[in-house]
Amino acid sequence: MKGIVAFHLGAGIHSEKNRSSYKALCYQAAQKAAADLSKGSSALDLVTECTVVLENSPLTNAGIGSNLTTLGTVECDASVMEGSTCAVGAVGSVSGVPNPVLVAKSIALQAKVQASGRVMPCMLVGDGALSFAQDHGISTVDPARLITAQSQRTLRKCRQKLERFSPAPDGVSNKSFVSNES
Repeated sequence: MKGIVAFHLGAGIHSEKNRSSYKALCYQAAQKAAADLSKGSSALDLVTECTVVLENSPLTNAGIGSNLTTLGTVECDASVMEGSTCAVGAVGSVSGVPNPVLVAKSIALQAKVQASGRVMPCMLVGDGALSFAQDHGISTVDPARLITAQSQRTLRKCRQKLERFSPAPDGVSNKSFVSNES
């Protein structure tokens, strides 16, 4: 089977010093995509597996190494769409799931009306997304395992900027947003 697969490492500024690591990661994801394409995998399977490669790398802002919330936690989002059926699956603000794209895929595959007439959700967030992942055998981990030294450094820098440049609304202290060091 022939085809073209395009992907990127995410929006934002990417460090020039990590350029060779980024290229190696792209190559690894492209190799996975090529292997899936050659064995006739569906587009949904191919996209999901390619994304898993990126989520498993601390170089990307997805899964392991994601940017942290102001409280120092990882909350991931992911969405997929199966083009031929328009089935959609999405998760938001889910903690403890290294591969949120797998949860989104599972939701998309179950996005059909049940015999009872109940329409399955196409998006789950937070604890509901985590419970769905666990109920469907998708790997979950202690949320702290998704935090890297780099994501902690980035959070510290962001907190410093927030403290310097963001005046708190009346009656609210910036300290509540910036003092919870991870």
